Amino acid sequence: MKSSIARKLGGVITLLGALALCLSLFAFWQSRLHARQTNEIEADYDYVLEVRGLAQSVQHVAILANAVFSSDDKNEVQKKLTGLRRALDDLGRSADALVSRAGGRMSEQQKTKLSLAIREFIAYQNDTIELGLTISPKAALVQANDEATIANRGQMIAEMDAFVRETLGRLSANRRAEEERRPRDEALTLAVPATATALAIIVAFWIVATQIRAPLETIALALKRAAEDDFDENIPFVDQHDEIGDMARALRAFEAAAQEKRRLEHEAESQRRLTAELRETGDGERRRAADEQAAVVAALAHGLERLSGGDFTSRLETPFAPQYEPLRADFNQAVEKLRHAMIAVAKNSQAVLERTTEGARVADSLAERSEQQALELAKAAVDLGASTSAIERTADTTAEVREFVNRASSAARRGGEVLRDTIAAMSAIEDSSGQIGRIVDLIDEIAFQTNLLALNAGIEAARSGEAGRGFAVVASEVRALAQRALEAAKEIGALVETAQRQVGIGVGLVSETSRTLSEVVQLTSSTDALVANVAAAAKEQSASLGEICITVGKIDKATRENAAIAARSSGASANLAERTRELIDQVARLRVVAHAEARAA
Repeated sequence: MKSSIARKLGGVITLLGALALCLSLFAFWQSRLHARQTNEIEADYDYVLEVRGLAQSVQHVAILANAVFSSDDKNEVQKKLTGLRRALDDLGRSADALVSRAGGRMSEQQKTKLSLAIREFIAYQNDTIELGLTISPKAALVQANDEATIANRGQMIAEMDAFVRETLGRLSANRRAEEERRPRDEALTLAVPATATALAIIVAFWIVATQIRAPLETIALALKRAAEDDFDENIPFVDQHDEIGDMARALRAFEAAAQEKRRLEHEAESQRRLTAELRETGDGERRRAADEQAAVVAALAHGLERLSGGDFTSRLETPFAPQYEPLRADFNQAVEKLRHAMIAVAKNSQAVLERTTEGARVADSLAERSEQQALELAKAAVDLGASTSAIERTADTTAEVREFVNRASSAARRGGEVLRDTIAAMSAIEDSSGQIGRIVDLIDEIAFQTNLLALNAGIEAARSGEAGRGFAVVASEVRALAQRALEAAKEIGALVETAQRQVGIGVGLVSETSRTLSEVVQLTSSTDALVANVAAAAKEQSASLGEICITVGKIDKATRENAAIAARSSGASANLAERTRELIDQVARLRVVAHAEARAA
């Protein structure tokens, strides 16, 4: 297969295009890889926050149930159950969503255990609701605050907290591993494009310099020497099967024709001298032969003179003597072959010029695309900078959330202290109620004794007859007063008993509220630690994005350098095109088409 200059230039252009495409794909792959890693980290942090929110929802349901069943009025309890049922439905949906989106974050055992624990908790709360509606709210309250129930709920929340801590630890380990890999990845990101670009440029310049430019310069120099009648027998590139070889073979034919012209000129000079000698001797036959030779030599000299002047359409039209006619035919055939060779040189030079111009245009297009890619990378760097700023703002907001959580924790602690004081006060009220009960019992006993004394006094007054009538009236009034005191003491005793029972219930509720507030304090402490981890992760993510911005900037710089290299390649192609034009101009000085052929064309 003929290896043309067009194929070589096409190979160079294809190599540069493939390099640009590979660099673009490599940069795109790097950006997508960093984006995917960032999205996975954000998804894991969001999932951890949702698990923490699920634990808080369980606590919220428990607190809401205690608040609902603290009332003795079933109608009021019925009104408050709507919010409790809604909270249970939301808890079930949240748990199902978390389990379905767990993916590889949880093992199958963890998923099954969490799902069963939430379902059992919801079922137990529904049973508690039914107990409160069918029996009494107090019975539901007792069941809701059973020690086993509280222990199971605490274990479930502790397992979720353990999952949160484990996930955060894994994310921290992944971040450390990524930080350890980052220098190697950055070195790879810079080394691969730089090495590929350097190799491609070296190969492209080697092909252009050794396979195209050097042969063309050699042929052009040989043409200049030939125009100055400085002929070289060892013409290079004659054996090449491309445009360079065609030009070298045409040059060799041209030099052969020029050398033949010199030889014929020498022979013509010899013939002229011989003719002069014959004229001097007066030999007619020799003079006639000499005249024929002189005519042949003159015709050949004239043809070779036109040929040396660049006219390859020159032909010997006048017939020679029979013995010289083969010489005329050989001359015309050699000139015709040389003309066809020069036409091929002109066509091939034009093809080389077109391919070189196309290579320059493609190199310009490659430089423009590289510059556009550099602009897109700069835009990506700006977008990453905006993302970094947003994450920094998120870290600042997380710090504010942490401050709010600390305030809530402090308020919950103060509420716990107030509840402890309330428990102490209610305990004092309970003791006072007990003392009042004992006093009421004493009053009841005194009223009973007074009633007996009044009854005995009435009996004695009746025995005294008329003299004891007044005393009987007084005894009757005392008896009535003792009876009212006894009834009042019973009512006070009933009220004191009710108050003691209510105070006991209040003490239990306040104790449960105190325990709940303690759990809230623990949850806020855990939330504070979680928010601190989120803030630290946001800062680390911001730092990672900053480093990614630096890497993108380096890639942008490498892309701009590639654009500059493509521009230099375009300059080299333009220089080659200029040298080819010079060759075309030199070939154009030669006349290879007759006037009749030109008019027909």
